[in-house]
Order: sequence, then C-alpha cells, then structure tokens
Amino acid sequence: MVLDSELTIKNKNWKFILPLIPLEPHQSIKQEPIQQLFVQSWTCTLKPSQIQELLLILRADPLMIHETSSLEWLSILEKNPLLAQELLLMKLNSLEFNEYFIKLNTLPICLPWIECIYLLAPSLSSDQLYEALVWKIGECCQETDHHKVLLLVKLIQSLATVLPRLVVDLRPELESFCIHFAKIKQVSSLYKDLLTR
Repeated sequence: MVLDSELTIKNKNWKFILPLIPLEPHQSIKQEPIQQLFVQSWTCTLKPSQIQELLLILRADPLMIHETSSLEWLSILEKNPLLAQELLLMKLNSLEFNEYFIKLNTLPICLPWIECIYLLAPSLSSDQLYEALVWKIGECCQETDHHKVLLLVKLIQSLATVLPRLVVDLRPELESFCIHFAKIKQVSSLYKDLLTR
C-alpha cells in the first residue's frame, strides 16, 4: 500500500485509485484500468459489457473525453462505432465539437457516418446538416459504388420523416442526384417523394 497524494489499493478486487485530497470540480479522478480500456477502444473491438462499463465512468468523469483528440475518436469510430456515437453526443455542447464534426465528414459514405449523422441531426444547426449532406451528395455523384448511393438514399429518407424541411432545402441537389442515378429503383422512389413536396 502506497500513501502519498493518492491511496493505491493493489488488491485485485479493487480497480480504482482513490484520492486522499479533495478534488477541484475541474479535476479528473484517474482510473487506470478504465483509461487502459479507453485506449484499447482505439485499436480493438470491445465487448458490449466493456463499452457499458466505460460509458458509465466517462459520463461521470467527462475530462477523459475532452482529452481525446478527433483523430483518436475516428479510430474509436472504426473499431467501436456505438461507443464513438455516445462520445460524440457527449461532445455536442463542447468547444471541440466542430472539430469532431469536420473529421466525421472526412469519412467516405459508410454505415458509421450514416449512423452518426442520423443520431446528431436533431441537434445540428440547419447549416451544419445542409453542408454535410450537400458535400456527400456531390461525393456520391462521383461514385460507381451503388451501395454508397443506397446508404445515402436511406439516410435522406429517414431524415425526411423527422426533418421534412431538410428535403425542401436540399431539393436542387437532390434532383440532380436523382437524375444522375435514375436507373436505381430506390433513387426513383426518392425522386417521386420529392415531387410531392
């Protein structure tokens, strides 16, 4: 047992380092096993139970999240998308959110990007959401991968049910998109939906 500014209990049944001095509100309780698990999430797929344990601690100790760079977050998104989505929501009202959102939109059209945008959509400004989707519509028009086209169509249709104004704002870009991919059945359905708005 070590006695200094911290009390470290080395028994295997204990996981945490307990401070002997009171913490200021901005200070973080350093929990080494949790920190190690958090670092592992950048490179390894965690078990659902590990993600739940990690989220419980991170919600109570947000300083650990704020010390995470946007590049580290992208690594988490690749390996543990559900964890990354929760972290992004925790960042929503922080000064770093815009940097994270820019990094998110450097991703190609993929399921993690789709899920994050759908999750964030109600909390984003209309300009943020518009710019993200216009960028991806333009990117998609240069693609030959129909899987990405279908993912984008699915996202737009899903967003249209909760944010109907979005489809109106995106109408010129969506019309060009639908004409470009007119031979794809799902895109034709999206175009018919546009005509009714």
